Amino acid sequence: MPKNPQEFAEVLGRIRENLPEMKELDLNDYGLTAEDAQQLVLALGQNTTITTLTLRENRIGAEGARALAGNTTITTLNLDSNKIGDEGARALAGNTTITTLNLDSNKIGDEGARVLAGNTTITTLSLSWNEIGAEGARALAGNTTITTLDLSWNEIGAEGARALAGNTTITTLNLSWNEIGDEGVRALVRNTTITTLDLYNDILIEEMLRRNREKAAQAVKLAVPAPAPAATPSAAAPPPRAVALSQPKLKDSGEYFERAKEYKAEKKYELAVADLNTVIREKVKEPQSDDLPLAYFELGLLSNLLDDSASALLHFSQAILLMNMNYAQAYFERGKIHRSIGNEALAQKDFKRALACKADYAEAQRALAAVSAVTRLSDAVATIDQNFSDIPSHRP
Repeated sequence: MPKNPQEFAEVLGRIRENLPEMKELDLNDYGLTAEDAQQLVLALGQNTTITTLTLRENRIGAEGARALAGNTTITTLNLDSNKIGDEGARALAGNTTITTLNLDSNKIGDEGARVLAGNTTITTLSLSWNEIGAEGARALAGNTTITTLDLSWNEIGAEGARALAGNTTITTLNLSWNEIGDEGVRALVRNTTITTLDLYNDILIEEMLRRNREKAAQAVKLAVPAPAPAATPSAAAPPPRAVALSQPKLKDSGEYFERAKEYKAEKKYELAVADLNTVIREKVKEPQSDDLPLAYFELGLLSNLLDDSASALLHFSQAILLMNMNYAQAYFERGKIHRSIGNEALAQKDFKRALACKADYAEAQRALAAVSAVTRLSDAVATIDQNFSDIPSHRP
């Protein structure tokens, strides 16, 4: 049952009215189930104007996806976080009108990727935060209609990257957080059709690029956009600003870490950044070291203090990756950054992830409640504005 059954019933009524100005429908976080999705499809069957449908953060599952797959007017569909799985992906793969499809965070694996690869109408496909490995990447590499593909936060590895490097139709590709390593990067930079490439996946990327610059052996062009309001984490974190001040050399990374804390307490943030970078350089070949994720986490805090939100987001993301996606405090801090720059939806996700890691995280509970309240208020205001816009004018 929807969170607000009466409001959902009113939405269905408006859909059936087939209003020419109603081209997009956003039912984000409405609490919709498979049964609600079926009602929605029936209403859409009487509508010819709505072509964009957003159902993020609902509970329609595979059954709901099957219902939506039968629609023939929607061209852009967002089902982010609906737990549709491979079965739901299989149903949607049979649709022939959708050209832009977002299935982020849906527990889709290699089988789901394989069936989606067989679709010939989708040109933009987002499968971030799923369970796709090298086999799924190989299947998608064989598709010849997709031009924009997001596989960030999956498990394709170097093998999957090599397969995608052979594709000749994809122009925008995001493989962040896939641990493709040096081998995967070397394969991708030989591709001749990709024009936008995001590869923020692990510290090996940064190391390889550093070595390449030193040797001047090959040029690698990576797109490094700053995070946008509806986007997922982007390319490798830009190095913190240079520090011209010289500092006494210390014995080991532990001493640099301690000095960084002292500099931070003294508000000498740039000196603290320099020391933490030293820690990372020393620990870069020890990804299991506890110091590495902590150093990135502290860099995130410092970047925020230096008003560098883009770097803060990327450093917190690196810390999360190194902790095998189980770092409640990093999720929480990243959520705070998302909220500060207006990414309410991403902030809400991160606060939920923080609570998934640590259920009794009081600060995250309060933050989630606050951002959820703001989201509900924004939705209510949007509904009121829409209702007012529907009132006919009586001006002469």
